[in-house]
Amino acid sequence: MEEREQDLRLMLRCAQLFYRENLSQVTIARRLGLSESKVSRLLKAANGRIVQVQIKAPYLHQLELELMERFQLQDAIVVMVGDELYTKELLGEAAARYFERTVRDGAKVTICGGSTLYELVDALTPEPKKLEVYALSMWIPEAMHSSYTIAGIMCAKYRPKAIAHGLQIPLPIMPKTTGETATLLDVPVIRDIYEATLNVDFTYISIGNLSLNSGLALYAEYSQIDLDSVRKVAVGSINYQVFDDEGNIIPYDWYKKTIAIPAERLREMAAHPTKRVVAVAGGRDKIKSIRAAIKGKFFDTLITDEIVARNLIEKSSET
Repeated sequence: MEEREQDLRLMLRCAQLFYRENLSQVTIARRLGLSESKVSRLLKAANGRIVQVQIKAPYLHQLELELMERFQLQDAIVVMVGDELYTKELLGEAAARYFERTVRDGAKVTICGGSTLYELVDALTPEPKKLEVYALSMWIPEAMHSSYTIAGIMCAKYRPKAIAHGLQIPLPIMPKTTGETATLLDVPVIRDIYEATLNVDFTYISIGNLSLNSGLALYAEYSQIDLDSVRKVAVGSINYQVFDDEGNIIPYDWYKKTIAIPAERLREMAAHPTKRVVAVAGGRDKIKSIRAAIKGKFFDTLITDEIVARNLIEKSSET
């Protein structure tokens, strides 16, 4: 079994170097320490198997089953990683195929922001599909992968049947007090969209770490939040709310000034028999954040990579 996985991983790495980086078979052979004939055979075997229009990383079903059993998840998708440089792209591709397989015609969907979820909508197959897509986001000029933008791209893929319900609230003029937030929610169009996001059929979320290039870091800059002090107690974030290593939401006053799906509502939807909360996240730098988010029960489905999956399973065995 391990030998088969190693061959698949090597096949994937050769395909990425050949099709993504446009390296010759001679260069690939030298870089990987293989014979040219071995590289040729691997690329030939890759055609039609893992190479189509995009590189399709094999799923690791045993890891998926272990994640579901150990963490009481409804579903899990684990992708093989040939080169970690392509982790987000592979996760986006896997999440797109999962979305197309599970989201029925007529469903209501909320999709949050983040570069991995951007890869998801980018990988969707364009086709007419009747959906209602909701986005309610604080907009940051530097944040190219906002919920608002991602929801718009999704609807463009499924036009003319898909309908987008989006609302941008620019951070420079976002609510600065709890009272201002309450006033905004008194506006019918804002209130209606906000309440709708709390009752959709499918919610797609990302899990953030607290790095300098994270969405929360940009939000903190505009909102004058001392992120260094937050990092002393928190390990990750979901929807501008931070949690500790046990998945407990750490209370901060800025939540009252933020229009976003509350973490507690995510828990409720994840536990609901007819709703689905799907987390799409991976990479070594997010292992700690994802582990804590699982403990927090913020989602019932996880789409991640093999490095994260193996670490989660190994750490859970140690406790």
